[in-house]
Formats: sequence, structure tokens, C-alpha cells
Amino acid sequence: RRELCSTLSNLGLYYSQKGRLQEAIATLEECLVDQRSFLPQNHPDVGSTLWNLGRAYQKGKNITRATELFQECLSVLENSLPAIHPDVIDVLKALSRIAYDQEKYYESLQMWRRLHDSLTQTSQTEDLATVCHNMGICYANLLNFDAAEEAFTHCLRMYPQGDARITMTEQMLHQMWQLKFGH
Repeated sequence: RRELCSTLSNLGLYYSQKGRLQEAIATLEECLVDQRSFLPQNHPDVGSTLWNLGRAYQKGKNITRATELFQECLSVLENSLPAIHPDVIDVLKALSRIAYDQEKYYESLQMWRRLHDSLTQTSQTEDLATVCHNMGICYANLLNFDAAEEAFTHCLRMYPQGDARITMTEQMLHQMWQLKFGH
């Protein structure tokens, strides 16, 4: 059974990469049903299939279903992997971006905060800088300019000297303060 699920998962990924989303979704749904019949509910393989299925729905612009699958995936992975595992981090990033794109800035910010907490346990400074930058954007959209400034300033300290993102972040800070003070 495991071999069949592995084959179905690989086939679903292939279909998704080729843009054959209906076939990808059907194949990954079949894989998920099979996995759930013999694996524990919080097995990382189930989380992986939920992730791949969510990505297929996301590519097909069904963001509501993709979000549901990513949330279920996160629940599975958080119960089977450490918070700093790359798969957990990828799911949090996806959920953060979806919430941001839907202008749900507070929800997005909560996900970025969770990522921040996870990444501070690692040496992934560049990822942490990006997370701080995205937190700053969410704070700015929530009109919490002081918290945005703190997040942007924090990420500026982490970027390597000469990094192009420094200029972009400094411009965002400038624009934010123009909004706040009306200059």
C-alpha cells in the first residue's frame, strides 16, 4: 500500500507540475484516502500529501480550498515535526501570504510571528530578516507604524551589507513615515 501511495503522490506532483490540475487533484485525493486508511492521522506523509493537494488547488486559484488544506497540513505537521522543520515553515509562509493577499493583515501577521518564533531557534538569519520585513509590512497595513518601524529596523540589521533589500526597506520606512506625518 505504501508503494501505491508513493506512486500516486509522485504522479499527482507530476500532473500538478505539468498544469494538469484536475488530474493532480484527483490523484492526490486518492492518495490521501489510501494514506488515511493505514497511516496515523498525524503522519508526515499525510501532511505532505495535504501540502501537495493544497498547492494544486492554489495553482487552480481555489484559494479557499487551498487554505483549508494548508491549515490541516499545518495541524498534522505540528503534531509530528519540530516547529523549525522546513515543511512546517513552508506551510506557515504559504498561509501568511494567502492571508496577506486577501488583505487579512492581522491573520498574516500572526503567521509571520509564528515563523519569527520558529526561526529565532535557528541560524537562518536571511529567512528571519525576510520574516521581519513581512511583519513590518503587515504592521504598516494595520497602521501600527511604531511596530512596523521596529520590525523594519530589525530586518535592516540582519541584511548583509550591500543587499538590495536594504534600499527597498528604507524606501518603505520613508513612505510609511510620509503617511504617518503627512509629508
